[in-house]
Amino acid sequence: MTLSLRQLFIAFIATSSLLLSGCGPDDQSDGQKPSAPAADSSWPRTIDSAKGKFTLEKPPQRIVSTSVTITGTLLAIDAPVVASAATSPNPLVADKQGFFTQWSEVAKQRHVERLYQMADWLQQVAPRPGPDGSLPPPAVIRR
Repeated sequence: MTLSLRQLFIAFIATSSLLLSGCGPDDQSDGQKPSAPAADSSWPRTIDSAKGKFTLEKPPQRIVSTSVTITGTLLAIDAPVVASAATSPNPLVADKQGFFTQWSEVAKQRHVERLYQMADWLQQVAPRPGPDGSLPPPAVIRR
């Protein structure tokens, strides 16, 4: 069975219409984004962790982020970040301090300090090669 160009065109238009019909706003919305659920603002909060439960009596007053990839999220939720790890300065994705360009201006406005650069830290903790240039197996690396 062969289809004519006209039949293929009609099938394409029908399929496209069905697919695109799901892309519009639903009938019950007024074009507004749905509001986020209200955050629980009650304190203290008990948290379950791998080491057991612990309780935070009040919201954190100062946060130090040791993960440059998480700092942007913390800043986006208005967490009180005072310092952050950094990546290498001035690559295509970071500013002179090593903060990612997506959030570096916010960090500057909030006076977030740079803790260390990941490259410097990795040089300090990476295993040193032996006299023959080989690295020890991971199981015997000691700090």
